[in-house]
Amino acid sequence: MFTGIVTMIGEVTTASDIEKGRLRIACDLPAEDRQIGASISHSGCCLTLTHDHGAAGYDVQVSPTTRAITTLGHWQVGRRMNIEPALRIGDSLGGHLVQGHVDTVGQLDHRDDDRFWFSIDREHASMVIERGSITIDGVSLTINEIKDTPDACVFGVTIVPHTASVTTLADLRSGELVNIEFDVIGRYLQRWHELTKIEKGLGT
Repeated sequence: MFTGIVTMIGEVTTASDIEKGRLRIACDLPAEDRQIGASISHSGCCLTLTHDHGAAGYDVQVSPTTRAITTLGHWQVGRRMNIEPALRIGDSLGGHLVQGHVDTVGQLDHRDDDRFWFSIDREHASMVIERGSITIDGVSLTINEIKDTPDACVFGVTIVPHTASVTTLADLRSGELVNIEFDVIGRYLQRWHELTKIEKGLGT
């Protein structure tokens, strides 16, 4: 479990084994967070640390499913990502509850000063609500405005200067893909609503 509060930026240093699901990441992750088997959020994707190479970085394992449904399948050497170690019991919950399970890939539609507009498929529009929480590339953000179109759901978030300075979001350009995770409570509510409709249809 994570909070969407980025603690550092990492970089892919070796991607030669990406077909086998291995990436090497360089970042200033503290020793207590570099335990073998540790869960670490990499731009919103929860990955398992498999080998620690000290100053040379650490390896993570990427499953075929993760590569298929996130932006990780396109990562190459030099790719920068937002890093957050797993939440510990007693830690401050500065953002919102984040699982590190990406729901869909969206893209930056356009930028307007500090307002960033992202678009996702219409099928996910019910998960996007004004003043609701959303995770974009591992960063906990608040949805400020929504503009639905026939083909997509476009929503705006404000990137304050601090967030821009400590994450990779300021590097985004129009059309770039991002990992999206919806609020976990919203996910359960949507599933409950779907099951309720099915049960009513069956007359139960």
